[in-house]
Amino acid sequence: MKLSLHYLLNNTMRPLAETYFLPFIPSGFTLVEHKCQIHTSGNFLEDNYRQILEERTRLIMEEIKGNPDAGLIFWCDVDVVFFADCAAELKHLAKENDLLFPRENSWNGDANFGLQIIRRNEKTLAFYSHLLQMQISGETETDQVLGNRMLRSNGGVTSSLLPLKYSSESNGGIHCASVLYHANCTGGNSVTKKQSQLEAACTVRRLKRKDEQSDFILNENIPVDSDDCPIYAYSAYGLGNRLLGLAFTMELCRIKQRPIVLVWESNFHVGNTHFNDLFENVIPLIGRKPAGVRDVCGGRPHKLSPDDLPQNRETVVVCNDVIAYPGINHLMARSNIQKLRPVSRLRMIVDAFTDRHDFTNVIGVHIRKGDKLIWEASKENVQRADEQYDETIRQLMELTSAKVFISCDDLDTVAKYKKQYDSRIISLNKRENPIDRNGGAISEAILDLYLLSKTKFIFYGVGTFGYVAHFISGKGGCNILRPEIDFFFLLDEIDGKSLLDPGEMIRNILPCKASES
Repeated sequence: MKLSLHYLLNNTMRPLAETYFLPFIPSGFTLVEHKCQIHTSGNFLEDNYRQILEERTRLIMEEIKGNPDAGLIFWCDVDVVFFADCAAELKHLAKENDLLFPRENSWNGDANFGLQIIRRNEKTLAFYSHLLQMQISGETETDQVLGNRMLRSNGGVTSSLLPLKYSSESNGGIHCASVLYHANCTGGNSVTKKQSQLEAACTVRRLKRKDEQSDFILNENIPVDSDDCPIYAYSAYGLGNRLLGLAFTMELCRIKQRPIVLVWESNFHVGNTHFNDLFENVIPLIGRKPAGVRDVCGGRPHKLSPDDLPQNRETVVVCNDVIAYPGINHLMARSNIQKLRPVSRLRMIVDAFTDRHDFTNVIGVHIRKGDKLIWEASKENVQRADEQYDETIRQLMELTSAKVFISCDDLDTVAKYKKQYDSRIISLNKRENPIDRNGGAISEAILDLYLLSKTKFIFYGVGTFGYVAHFISGKGGCNILRPEIDFFFLLDEIDGKSLLDPGEMIRNILPCKASES
């Protein structure tokens, strides 16, 4: 007998269900749809989110009351992709249990209530009755938090957790052994984030099923029907490293004919800002490295070689170090990064800013301070870098008539130059502390990045940020600390080096006042 699979659906979630959930339901399940008229945006904890959870609990209770025969029912959210027919296994795993749940994470015994295998009996009816009473009594927690609290105190039921191959974003992410994938951990713009996670899930699913053909979302030259596991574009570091790593890994995937999945990990460098808070592009995406992957290049670029990328079913993670991979075409990588499209809200701010300040004669300068000064280099090198920035901006003021747009993660530095050069210096009026990577600081960094790319020439120094802006612009740019360096470097790499005279550099690169007149 087939296992009945129940799901709750409103108009907001219907597109996700019809694209990712319903087409891949295995034959071992019988679908039971429960239409819901409660309107939500789909965002976690917003609008009528809790009312939806209460409705689900009521419907579960009705199913148990209507047929308390000790049979099994499976309740499932629609932000799930199935890879295999797991109906028989779920029946077997549930034999000694009243309730069965996926793991919320890999390190403790918390259950994820997005999938629930329920035995219809008096004990589960009492469990869900108690849960609903807590939900409607003014409790501010979700049904999952409340339910886990009940399970830890026994709750009158026998329950167990599924193996980690019943995957979700919170319990380790998708991997080649997954039998299904649940797209959770999507605060903020939840539906868009779920879409990206589910696209990643579908990429892995296609690898398991070679007969299913589909175009890659961002780059038609990257396959999705290869026998090989994806190359995971991963960087644990900041915004510039992540975007640069993505651009070069896309080119590597084209060369190696391997599919790509972007790993966008929340950490100190980007806080809780998600890729889809910043860009409209849909790309297969997960929030952490999958369990059991091989990280082939966790060090400096020269450590990566072609032999590190075997053409077999081993999952490979590639960091931004891929920029030194032999045979990578930098022009192709640049075209990849130029395909990124910031969300409309950010594009509108960039367009309004460039119109207001007439960017036809603006030169960009990126100054890396902040966290870089906390972690790296000697005081002497920091002072040398500061002096080079000071001299570069002074020479731009003297030798050209251009305004200078300054992008910097230190508000005091920007204020210093504005006080010194008045209206010749322009910058974004930031509302967020650039060092606090939560809130809107990363969105403001995207504004800085694209405003830099709109300038006629970009001078930059430490880190990848200015280099990425140069990459996006397709126009001129130069590293003012190490002009011979083709990309990013660390502050300690200027130790003992003689720095180029900024005035000479500017005269060689830019039209100066005499020639402008």
